[in-house]
Amino acid sequence: MKRNTLKNWILAPLFLLATATCSGNDISGQDQCASGVDTDGDGLNNDIECLRGTDSNNPDSDGDGALDGAEVAAGSDPMKTDSDGDGLSDGAELAYPKICAATDPFNQRRPPPACTSGDQCQAGEVCQGLDPTKPDSDGDGVADAEEDKNLDGTITVLSGETDPRLWDTDGDHQSDKSAGSSICRPDGLATVNQAILQNASIQAGTDPALGTGKAFQGASGSGLAFDDGAAAVSGLVVNRTTTLANIDADRVDIEGKITTALTGKGYTVTSVFIGRKFQTHELNQATQSTFRLVKAAVTGSTVRDDIVNSLSGATAPGGGAVTNQGPFYLDVTVVRRDAAKTLDVILAVSPTALYDDRTKPAAIRAGDLTNASGIAISTKQISFICDGIQTTKGSTADIVWTVDVSASMADNQVRIANTATEFFKRLQSAGVDFRVGIFTADSTIDPKLSATTYPSWPTGFKFISGTDPDGPHQVCRQVTAPNSGTAGFCPQDMNKTNDPIGPFGSTSASNANEEPAAAVVRLNDVFKKNAVANVTNADWKWRPGVTKVSFFVTDEYNNDWTRYFSTANNPDTGKVWGTPYSATVLQGIGDYFRQNQILAFGAVPVTATRQCSANNSNDLPRCLIENLGGAWIDINTALDADIAAAMNKLVDAIAGASSQFKLSRTPITSTIKVTVRGVPVPRSRSDGFDYDPASKSVVFYGNTYRPQIGDLVFMSYRVWIGSLG
Repeated sequence: MKRNTLKNWILAPLFLLATATCSGNDISGQDQCASGVDTDGDGLNNDIECLRGTDSNNPDSDGDGALDGAEVAAGSDPMKTDSDGDGLSDGAELAYPKICAATDPFNQRRPPPACTSGDQCQAGEVCQGLDPTKPDSDGDGVADAEEDKNLDGTITVLSGETDPRLWDTDGDHQSDKSAGSSICRPDGLATVNQAILQNASIQAGTDPALGTGKAFQGASGSGLAFDDGAAAVSGLVVNRTTTLANIDADRVDIEGKITTALTGKGYTVTSVFIGRKFQTHELNQATQSTFRLVKAAVTGSTVRDDIVNSLSGATAPGGGAVTNQGPFYLDVTVVRRDAAKTLDVILAVSPTALYDDRTKPAAIRAGDLTNASGIAISTKQISFICDGIQTTKGSTADIVWTVDVSASMADNQVRIANTATEFFKRLQSAGVDFRVGIFTADSTIDPKLSATTYPSWPTGFKFISGTDPDGPHQVCRQVTAPNSGTAGFCPQDMNKTNDPIGPFGSTSASNANEEPAAAVVRLNDVFKKNAVANVTNADWKWRPGVTKVSFFVTDEYNNDWTRYFSTANNPDTGKVWGTPYSATVLQGIGDYFRQNQILAFGAVPVTATRQCSANNSNDLPRCLIENLGGAWIDINTALDADIAAAMNKLVDAIAGASSQFKLSRTPITSTIKVTVRGVPVPRSRSDGFDYDPASKSVVFYGNTYRPQIGDLVFMSYRVWIGSLG
């Protein structure tokens, strides 16, 4: 009796609630509580809504953005806007994009595919979004509202976000609570030594491996001298005034002072053989160049001290710790601060044997100093950044060599062959998915480039794949094209005679023009026409989405200007080059390359003044390369003993340009730390990562740490506050 009374006491209110909520008929006279009727279309029958207390005339009773029926199905409360109390509305959580999440987080596909139902997933996966009944849907120890902070369905690692659907966002086999947030903490960064130069408005933020630096002050400038005994690098930073008109004049002046000082002390100085122009993180114009130095019984510290007086008027600091003897490479960077009419001159001295050896840190340490990322005005402070990028593709590049095969290049044939072979091998080591195509610098007279023969052209052109084991030999053979009718040759393997000889388009030296930039314009136009015509032969066009690279090989300074771009016989327009691209030749060619997203590098001749005018009658290939932010090597000085250093720099630049891992800010490069799959990656050009300043990209070398598709790569580093680059 008591049990029945208790039962009736519990059921009576429910009956009364149901009858009170559902009494009455709608305007049609139909009972609103009739079974099977869903007046508001929310997926719940009216009788169920009556029992739950939801509004049968409102599909979203609590106004959280989710239908009442969807909430009941998900287990959330249709009368509460936030069932689990995690700060996210039930509607927002139910609307979150779903993915195929593995029940075993260590077997998660990367990236996990999107889904709308479980049948789109594989065995061992569920179609999972966010759970409105759990404040931590994936159970990783981090609340949903903390992982995707703005709940936009896009994981922005730069903002510290991780995936609220995945226990292990970055695939490091640790929960996001254990590893995801720690990757970007500033205490994981390398430290920086900061020192303000005497009587100067700049400071140096340098790698502690270089020490605190020895200060000096002279009549024409002040500076700091550095030594890194472990890497065998000596460095120098000098601040001085300038009275010259532009950065090109400054570069020539500074290089002249250095060369004069060293030759006066008995050094043999090879003129600059590697160079580029760039913009610093403070948006100042800058140039880089590399020299080769030879003198018996001197050390890197001695070389550095022998330069100090020529740049500052100060007495050399002396007492350096770098004892490795030469020959040496001298990297020189000149930064022009127009507002103050001052120059920052940054030097690094390294033994060539260690600089060329990619397993040694010499080139890396020298680059960290001379890329100017560690130099800033004295008022700036240092902060930190963390970039996270999910790997979606590898580094890809299509590279076309435009080779001058005229008679004047005869003395360069063997040197060019060595260069081509080294180029190919170094690109392979950088892990770039690349192709190399060889073409001559002919443009106006070669009938194979005639506009009338575009549809059937080019039957002889071939891209050589970077994965081809015989690729280096094939490239070597093709760049040593027939010269005056003689057979091509490759000094690495003289007995191979069946390979294609010579680049497509060459016949003999007597009818070979020397117009590399014009030839690239014509070649690209053919590729574009073929793409429009849906040509199926992949050798006749650029690959979709690829980094396009032009590599000039010529000993001519200005034939593009005198024979093609400046004449009224332009075969493409019938007018001078100023129409339709620009009123000036250099700007016009640059516009064409930029519009078609073609980068430029090369082995080209370089005049002593290295001035680039609007219609530059000299140094057109080099000026175009600099105009586009590329790097060049001097064909007259860089292709013998210095080939390894030259190729390393060019390949690093090309690998950087094709890298997906571009940083959001310009880093103080000595502070960069990288993790792939949660594993720290060493700074190494043989098996690890390095940084390319021209493209602001991290580049991976070797195979151990190379990111795979779907991997999250985290890159943390220090930056100067207020820098614009």
